[in-house]
Amino acid sequence: EGVPPCPRGGPSATVIGASILYFGGHYYHDKKLGYQYLNHTHVLDLNASRWIKPKIEGTPPKARYGHTAVLAGSRILIFGGKGQGKNTVFRDLHALDPVKMTWYQGPDGAGAPTARFGHTSTLVGGNKMFCFGGWNGKDFYADLHILDLELMAWMRPQTTGPEPTP
Repeated sequence: EGVPPCPRGGPSATVIGASILYFGGHYYHDKKLGYQYLNHTHVLDLNASRWIKPKIEGTPPKARYGHTAVLAGSRILIFGGKGQGKNTVFRDLHALDPVKMTWYQGPDGAGAPTARFGHTSTLVGGNKMFCFGGWNGKDFYADLHILDLELMAWMRPQTTGPEPTP
């Protein structure tokens, strides 16, 4: 039921209770326009088997794919991704409150990972988001960054042992 999002690659899908929230992605339009990047948000209500296109307040992230989304407490954190244009890669942080359906801009603080897409982000201990690897279109990464959600500050920890390949 409802109107589903258009077919796309590279969106994020975050499970929140009995719903899945989809954000972003891209699709190939045609040879002239090439890939089109999206910053739309859609919700699939699993109980009702219904797609919803919610009205969202605040300023959404710029259109992107290959970003990560992590449910941290009551907010979905969106980090990084690849945008329209050959060299458009993001290192920004955004938060979506799925109850109030409002976007918030995260801090631009020092220590944030370099711009990237195709990385992983995982919530650890409920208050830290670990971000690993990725690509910026030219360089591959095998670095680890941690966002402390209580301080809203990025750090790059010292690690030991053999580093995974990028």
